[in-house]
Amino acid sequence: MAAYFMVEFFDISWDTISQIPVNSNLSKKRPDFLAFTPSQEQYLFEAKGTTNIKSIENILSKALDQVKNYPSNAAAKIAIVTYLSSDKRFFPSHTFVVDPPASIPDFITPNMDNSRLLHFEKVLQFAGFPETASLYLKELSSFFREQNQTNSRKYRNEESSQRLMDKFNEERERNDKSDITIEDIEFIGRYIISEDADLKLFFGASRKSLLDGLRFMPSEFTIQNLQRNEEDIYSIFTDGTILYATRRA
Repeated sequence: MAAYFMVEFFDISWDTISQIPVNSNLSKKRPDFLAFTPSQEQYLFEAKGTTNIKSIENILSKALDQVKNYPSNAAAKIAIVTYLSSDKRFFPSHTFVVDPPASIPDFITPNMDNSRLLHFEKVLQFAGFPETASLYLKELSSFFREQNQTNSRKYRNEESSQRLMDKFNEERERNDKSDITIEDIEFIGRYIISEDADLKLFFGASRKSLLDGLRFMPSEFTIQNLQRNEEDIYSIFTDGTILYATRRA
């Protein structure tokens, strides 16, 4: 049932699903399965089942630990628990699916550059790119690990940056994101139109700060401004984000 779910919703190729071999040198705990999409994206998933409704939470927690902590890069690491009900009057059969967020390695030094890199996830979310933000956190985790191994602040993962750029462009095109130009700076983001007020709100970030962030380059924005007139008001912040409000046409 877990494998069928992965095929239907994550474009997994059925003939690539296999159990992960035991490798105690890599990890004592491991998820059940790995699989690949036609574009060779790797997915890891742990599959569990129960007929005891009281055990669902505990089983799901164990499944999350197994898949989340496995030291291998993947497009997603997913825990799947299927509950088969013996009496539908209490609770019908369900399949619970959790895609745990990427875990940042615990050896990361709390310095300014790393803080800015972590902050960029929020910039993407603010500008309306949640899928890119999710992928960014996973790629950043890999970036930190590679950086730790090479012991070099100059390390740049070009493949990770390209995957992020592809996801960013795909999400931007699919969701028809908006562009505005303020003070000769191009901002990319989204409009939200208020239904109970005569307002249009734009949430976005400068093109430069977005492109720098997707390359794991912390970009300090020098402009910080609050502008107001009869028609609109906007604030530009030092991370390159902007909140712009104008009257609805």
